[in-house]
Amino acid sequence: MRKTAGFSLLELLLTIAIVLGLAGAAAGFYTQFLVRNAVSNASDQLVQSLRKAQFYALESYRSNTGGWGVYWDNGSHTLSLYQGVDYAHKTFTEDFIISPSVSLAGITEISFSRVNGVPSAGAPATITVSGLGSSRTISLNGQGVVSP
Repeated sequence: MRKTAGFSLLELLLTIAIVLGLAGAAAGFYTQFLVRNAVSNASDQLVQSLRKAQFYALESYRSNTGGWGVYWDNGSHTLSLYQGVDYAHKTFTEDFIISPSVSLAGITEISFSRVNGVPSAGAPATITVSGLGSSRTISLNGQGVVSP
């Protein structure tokens, strides 16, 4: 009997089927991981922007007249830290792009008054950052304390 080196067609097909099955399962987990990571990043960025806006308002950073605030737009997936009475009358803005797989629900603008750092009339507020079954809730109380 003659010995041959190599794999049979059946062994090769079985190996390819197993690898494709594992790759398909991994792709689903990877997608969920990316969305959870995007939700986490967006909520962290929102919390940091809210705290930064309040801090800038308390110390009257770059302004002697207006406060600071945070505005987000789900249409353009942009989170903006702005200086001014409100977003429509801003004098300075710092924009952050949020992943299109993430949406923010709740009020869309919070401004902090100069010197005392009290949030606008929208507080207390609850903002939900969500995407593909993953969500995080952020709370802002009447004194401007942010709880992720």
